Amino acid sequence: MVEGFKLTAKKLKRYLKISTHLPKDYYETNKEYPMLLVFDGDLFFSFLTEDDKKINLAKKLDEINSKFITIGLFSPKIPEWRISELNPYYNGDKSDVDTTLSINYYDYIINELLPILKVKYRLNNEIYLFGLNEGAIASIYMLYHYDINGAILFNPVLEECNDKLYEDINNSFDKSKRLYLYKGGKDISDTELNNFYKFEEFIENKNPLYFMVDYDKNRDNSYDSIDKHINSSLELVKAKI
Repeated sequence: MVEGFKLTAKKLKRYLKISTHLPKDYYETNKEYPMLLVFDGDLFFSFLTEDDKKINLAKKLDEINSKFITIGLFSPKIPEWRISELNPYYNGDKSDVDTTLSINYYDYIINELLPILKVKYRLNNEIYLFGLNEGAIASIYMLYHYDINGAILFNPVLEECNDKLYEDINNSFDKSKRLYLYKGGKDISDTELNNFYKFEEFIENKNPLYFMVDYDKNRDNSYDSIDKHINSSLELVKAKI
């Protein structure tokens, strides 16, 4: 079941559209559920009468009988604004990107949005993140700066990040946090591939307890390819439930 609502997020200076997928048995029980927070919710969910989604995540969640309350946060339509909110490590042209917006966004999620969601839904204290491209970078930042249990990273744009990403992980690493990493290898540059291997090796050297890597050399990073790996990513975080 998917429902949608909109909030006036004054701190973000914009409206925030949210789509929520509830477990099949949500209204049949009184139990609490962990939260799966999805960045770029507009790629995965429809919002009311709008239908811009590229991947039907709700269908996947129903297929595995998901025990998450899944929250899809819609991103701004303006690309530079989206990057500003999702990539605090951005190393590209700064003229139209303000990375300070990302910290505001993450603080808003934890300190303002989460209390609202806990009133609206029966959430327990477990939080997992799901991010694609820049959303994967946002997930990395939040995983090691807040009380987050795990993150699913699809095609993180590591080539767009400065070395502070590694510094932050180094300073705050917690081997008990669950991490899933996917990259398609078809038609990608040597730089992208090297960054992927560097990140994978960096995490593995820290001996995480729960770390899964899916590198599919025969697939690209299109929505169709990612769709085929969603199940395995959800299995990693689902294992704790």
